[in-house]
Amino acid sequence: MEKSITQLLRNFTTKLIDLYNENLVSGSFTSLCAAAQREVSALGTGLLSSFFAETDKMILQDVDRKKRFYVERREQVKRLQTDMGEVELKRTLFKDKKNEKFRYLADELLDIDKYQRIDKGLKAKLADAAAEGSYGKAEALTGGAVSRQTVMNIVHKLDCIKAGLNVSEQRNVPILYVEADEDHIHMQNGKSGQIKLVYVHEGKKEVCKGRKELVNPRFFTSGENNSDKLWREVSEYIETVYDTNNIYIQLHGDGAKWIKNGVQWLPNAEFVLDKFHVFKSLTTATGHCRKLKHLLIKSIKAQDEVRTFELFQQLYEAAEKESDRKEVIQTEAYIFNNYYEIHLLAKEILYNGCSAEGHVSHMLSSRMSSRPMGWSAHGAEKIAALRAYKKNNGDMLALVTKKQKQESKPYILPKRKYNKLKTAVQQAATIPVAQIPILNASSHYGTKTLVQKTIQQRLKY
Repeated sequence: MEKSITQLLRNFTTKLIDLYNENLVSGSFTSLCAAAQREVSALGTGLLSSFFAETDKMILQDVDRKKRFYVERREQVKRLQTDMGEVELKRTLFKDKKNEKFRYLADELLDIDKYQRIDKGLKAKLADAAAEGSYGKAEALTGGAVSRQTVMNIVHKLDCIKAGLNVSEQRNVPILYVEADEDHIHMQNGKSGQIKLVYVHEGKKEVCKGRKELVNPRFFTSGENNSDKLWREVSEYIETVYDTNNIYIQLHGDGAKWIKNGVQWLPNAEFVLDKFHVFKSLTTATGHCRKLKHLLIKSIKAQDEVRTFELFQQLYEAAEKESDRKEVIQTEAYIFNNYYEIHLLAKEILYNGCSAEGHVSHMLSSRMSSRPMGWSAHGAEKIAALRAYKKNNGDMLALVTKKQKQESKPYILPKRKYNKLKTAVQQAATIPVAQIPILNASSHYGTKTLVQKTIQQRLKY
């Protein structure tokens, strides 16, 4: 390893000097940045290859390994795409003496999965980029080294996308808010689909003038038609994080059946119709007769059902178009089907405003429905869950590196071999600086002197 690192550093230093000579006179700082990035990446991939080779060598020399594994083939090449570029790994294939299975022990020791072609750190970055933008934009991060199909496969293979909970003790709050809504997306089969969004929070706090944010929010998504699994997950979260003995839960939504079903899953919960949808429906219904809108709102707030019914009759009679009469009928049914839930808006304990529409727009629509695209059911489910995972401050690398069930116990290098490897690295770090002139530069041969000599030579002073 010592010779390898020494040679890498020598080559790197030589190339840096060449970069000075090539770019100083031309004054192209941009080209210097690009060239320096290439050389740094080349140095990094070289160091990774060297480290892997030394690890494989240590396994070959391990006495315990010789008792358990035969050497089947040496220098089997594996190419791994990393954030710095492609790394060539040369490792040894071993055969287990007991079960005669073939294993790459260096891969197991360094946590490289079977058939893995992309480093897990790069996978995490690609998954993060795919959650924010298209697969094509995520592909661009690698300069085309990874295809859009590969990015999609990475997202589709993510298992159990849930951010972990760090609960030391249950929180005790008098009231908890649960808000729900859905986004309508286009499916690849030409039909329409739904992605459901539910989030739990403790209210709102003012961040600055005119801006508020939710207190301790937690987000959940689902693309399934049956909402029971989604509500079960929400219920389990509330039971885990909060003391539900003396808690009151308000479930806010637009009155959809799947949202109202949440009351059955949540302890001491009551459904409240979202104020936004109430006023939106009234605005639509009174489009042909605006003067009745204020009277309708006043009668609904006063809980005067008779007066509300009379106003809807007047609104229907004032409609000249069939489409307007249809809107009146639909709105009247919507209001009276949720009349009790609308009355709950008058309760003082309610905070002002449900933000479900805004969260659906920000979390789901901006990625999934605001642009013309078609989704598979599996892909839509994964992307929605991934965005919720990010919103819940989930660690993307931890998600990608989540351990799967292993067929056999991974190989472990004895401690004495680790110490030997550590010693080799330390020795490599003590390369005589005299071997690298620019690192041993004095005032007569420093960067400043090098720059001056280069300029003088180019301009022939």
